[in-house]
Amino acid sequence: MAGRRSGAGSGGPTGEKPVALFPEGRGYLPMVEAWRGESVESIHFGALAVVDAAGGAVASFGDPGLVTFLRSSAKPFQVLPLLAAGAA
Repeated sequence: MAGRRSGAGSGGPTGEKPVALFPEGRGYLPMVEAWRGESVESIHFGALAVVDAAGGAVASFGDPGLVTFLRSSAKPFQVLPLLAAGAA
């Protein structure tokens, strides 16, 4: 899947293969393909790690040691103090 771009699907009207923004080999693997009709509209890449209560590895997908940043995915957690205070 490396070097693929979303939009053309598997052969689509132009015969092009989708190109990924995060090629495999950087620790990311394709997790979800969103299809529109016969074409792949987007491919979502990621890596994940599942740990037990003691922090021991239970399962992984992609590179479990990949360093990443929370960015927008932290927003649901950032609003919790506001909700707890009754401000929203």
